[in-house]
Amino acid sequence: MKTKQIFGLLGAAALLAGCCHEPMVVSGDNTEIINYVGRTDKTTAPGEVRQYAAGGYFTFGFEGEWCDINIVDEVLYGEKFNYLEVVVDDGEPFRFRTVGAKNLVRIGNANDAATTDSTVNIVSLPQQIADGRHTVLVCRDTETHMGYTRVESLRAPKIEAWKPQTNLRIEFIGNSITSGDAAYGDEIAFGTGDVWGVHHMAYFTYGARTARNLDAEWSLCSVSGIGLIHSCCNMTVTMPDVYDKVNLTAGAIDYDFSFVPDIICICLGQNDGQQPKEEFVAAYEKFIGLVRSKYPGHDDIEIVILSSPMADASLREYQAEVLSTIEQNLRAAGDEHVSKYLYSRSWNNGGGGHPDWREHEEVAEELTAFLKEL
Repeated sequence: MKTKQIFGLLGAAALLAGCCHEPMVVSGDNTEIINYVGRTDKTTAPGEVRQYAAGGYFTFGFEGEWCDINIVDEVLYGEKFNYLEVVVDDGEPFRFRTVGAKNLVRIGNANDAATTDSTVNIVSLPQQIADGRHTVLVCRDTETHMGYTRVESLRAPKIEAWKPQTNLRIEFIGNSITSGDAAYGDEIAFGTGDVWGVHHMAYFTYGARTARNLDAEWSLCSVSGIGLIHSCCNMTVTMPDVYDKVNLTAGAIDYDFSFVPDIICICLGQNDGQQPKEEFVAAYEKFIGLVRSKYPGHDDIEIVILSSPMADASLREYQAEVLSTIEQNLRAAGDEHVSKYLYSRSWNNGGGGHPDWREHEEVAEELTAFLKEL
């Protein structure tokens, strides 16, 4: 980066005028300024706000031509690192991987915000920005399996609260598809080495894209491998076991359900496979009852049950039958706010037959059109 030079009396006067204005610093637990969305823990460690789930994000605004975001990574097991997307002024997302416990993300020309801490890993966003008011959204691409991330502090000439203006909230409940696992193979090819986290891209999943298509806030409650009554990959928990938790992998830390959605989309069943139909239907209806119980007084929340976007022909046929039965049963029982949506086809260009991040856009287009009808 170039160092600013100040020439002559005019430059000196400007320097003197600005010398008394120290940058503003905001701690990560200042929820009046930082807007956290998603499975977020505010209770485990005083002064810390931790985000766990895929697609969890935070927003804020700042004024000036630079901003620093100090992000702490849990570094789970001493080896897991998270991927995040940084979006400035609704521009092109910038993807980066944390490379240690302490990470300094620099936006714009941050010459006067240098750090002398050698333990901090600095990530400089490539774009320069004009002096003025800006908005920032930082989203986790990786899921709970990779450990939590949290904001240590923000630093800029001026920092202010900001979140997108919307009256719509959507929650997406699901498995690896909803998490964005096996969606991103542009950096490292699928199936290459032990690089599981690098293939996650939750910001570009069908859920997050659908929400942005509808100018809505989104919250993902999703775990790779999880099922409704049967999970894969030696997992001992199912979604009903962990739905009320923040740490979805460990089934730990109670979630406060302060994010009250207008729509809840449930995409489970890929990992269950073709279970006995009556058993699967009963379990699904019970789970919908559990979900509704977390939002008392909000019986008008629209619940949409989705077929799997990666299912083969046999599973698609099975899901069409069981989801139709669930919809009919619950409507007959008086719940008029349950609908099913069966995707028109499968998308399988990602790792292990998952949809890749480009195909997630097509999945989102179908779901967006359906939700608009609601």
